[in-house]
Amino acid sequence: MSDLWGTAAKALLLQLRPGETHELALPSLGTAGYRWIDEIASGNGVIEISRQRGPAVAGDGPVAGRSTAELLLVRALSPGHARIELSQRRPWEGDVPPRSKLQVNVEVVDPGR
Repeated sequence: MSDLWGTAAKALLLQLRPGETHELALPSLGTAGYRWIDEIASGNGVIEISRQRGPAVAGDGPVAGRSTAELLLVRALSPGHARIELSQRRPWEGDVPPRSKLQVNVEVVDPGR
């Protein structure tokens, strides 16, 4: 799993083999209305993506009211290159620039190479 909490990374490179899945924990501001919007910008058929919520992390206080990570699951399907573009925004603010953007470049390599 890649944890992007507190990092300044705006681009990420993943190298996977067909059948492998990589989990990205995206920093969340869900309680403020923000969510990550994903798009496979290139490489359809090379990867598939799915999403789920991360676990509630109990720190020093109650969990209620805290945002939990948004998990992006990237599954490699076949050798090739793909690019995922992510933007963190409030869905109802169509004309407002995203709060954060992230590009994920995925290289799926043939295990026989």
